[in-house]
Amino acid sequence: MTFILNLLHKNYSLLASDREANIVGRPGSLTKIQIGDITISSDTGITLDGFRKVKLSRGGACAVGIVGTVDDHHYFANFEENEEIDSTLNCISESVQRFCLLSNRAMLLSSARYMINEGIVSFFDSKVGEFFSLLYKFTRMEMWEKWYYVPKDGGPMLIPAGSGSSKFEEAVGKLEIEKFVSEIADNNSNSRQAFDWIRDAYNKVSRVADGVGGEPEFCLSTRLAPLFCFTDKSDP
Repeated sequence: MTFILNLLHKNYSLLASDREANIVGRPGSLTKIQIGDITISSDTGITLDGFRKVKLSRGGACAVGIVGTVDDHHYFANFEENEEIDSTLNCISESVQRFCLLSNRAMLLSSARYMINEGIVSFFDSKVGEFFSLLYKFTRMEMWEKWYYVPKDGGPMLIPAGSGSSKFEEAVGKLEIEKFVSEIADNNSNSRQAFDWIRDAYNKVSRVADGVGGEPEFCLSTRLAPLFCFTDKSDP
């Protein structure tokens, strides 16, 4: 119940995420959450608006957006403590491997359906002068990952993740997505169109995807300012 969208352009990487969180407890028991001195309880689960699903590494060289059960992304709690790109990537990789490579393999015999945890980590590699994004998915049963970058003869790309991604094309329209990607291919200096278009896309996805918030949060890195920062501005 999350929608992460990464717009990977040759001159910038824009990471967007909804901020709706759904907390589901065990059947027959109350779901509780503590916020300061306030305890919220519910026998049907709790939905929160304003939960941040994107974090920055120390200094902002990398940004990561997560999908699934937060506790399964063990690195997420201390993601801000990592600074270098490679150490940040290793932090994620080692956490995913520990989650999947169980010493107690009896857990794999469970008939329970495992939730798919996903993440997108993006960064600008100054050594090769390119933006990269890594999409990864994992459960107790499997691990999967894929690198993305914009080739010199290629155009920008949209990388979706989360439950909302299955509704993305349906809600926005395949032709509309292709038109948007084509229009921003040569738009190097102004991402106003990208911000506006993605906001509209989130609004449309939220109408058909349960548990996906309609107002995205943005995180941006550009060639001129390669360190990621949270922003609602329209110009990179």
